[in-house]
Amino acid sequence: MKRKSILQASFEESLNLEDDTASSGFITRNLKETQEKEKYRGTLKSYIWLVILTVLFIYGPNWLLYVGSGYIFGHVENKLIQPAVYNFLPNWVFMSLGIIWLVLILIGKKFYQQFILIYRGQFHLFVTYFLWLLIEWNLFCLTGFYSTLGLLGTISFLIVDFYLVYLIIKGRLKNLINLVYGGAEEAGSKVNTIISKIVNYFMIFLGLFSVLWLFVKSFLNFKVEVGSWLGVLGLIALWFFVNILFAFYESYIILPFMLRGFYRLKYPEEYREWEGKTLEEWYGKKYLKKHKELLKNESN
Repeated sequence: MKRKSILQASFEESLNLEDDTASSGFITRNLKETQEKEKYRGTLKSYIWLVILTVLFIYGPNWLLYVGSGYIFGHVENKLIQPAVYNFLPNWVFMSLGIIWLVLILIGKKFYQQFILIYRGQFHLFVTYFLWLLIEWNLFCLTGFYSTLGLLGTISFLIVDFYLVYLIIKGRLKNLINLVYGGAEEAGSKVNTIISKIVNYFMIFLGLFSVLWLFVKSFLNFKVEVGSWLGVLGLIALWFFVNILFAFYESYIILPFMLRGFYRLKYPEEYREWEGKTLEEWYGKKYLKKHKELLKNESN
């Protein structure tokens, strides 16, 4: 049987996303809050607040990571970690990521149907912005810990961390596919199971190697005290678990929400009828003015 994609469900199958218990509470609250704010869309007050909130809570945290990375690189004296030898988050990276985020917002403007506006705004916040923040977080941590971990230690750490992120996302996708298609997904072959076990054992070994490498490098090269070494280990663990928490949040909470928006775009008329909305309520006046064929189809 051909492996099914989470993006290829029929309208009826996509309705099963409504039964996802892991994300239902967040989605209900989020839709209610954003729908209350929709009445202010397009007003001068909303634009002013949008600019202020974007500067403070979108560019602000990313700018702090950029400044922090430069500070770590410029101040070589540190009791816990070795001096940073390279700034992984220079000005051009911060500016490039910020511009890309703005470009994605401009591209998203072409989706202006009334029913998708909430999902569009949440996509720019919970997906593109969070991804930007995650990239900067990892570059900031690389600046701080690359010298301490060394090349081998850094590579091992990143492989283990992002492999776990991959497993979390893969497991969640399988769960959603089973939910949407009613458990029709085939079990993996014996060969895939064996390969999976080998890879998992390798990752466990690589993770232990990372810790051992840091231990040896710290005590033999840096000669730091136990308390300092544990402090470094705690900070690196924070780096590790922030990535893991991000993967859980995005895959278990945000992904089902974004999939709902995707299928509303894919089956707009089916969802309109299912939710019992008029053309104007569903598409909005602005969209209907440019797509008068919808009104003709309705009258026919």
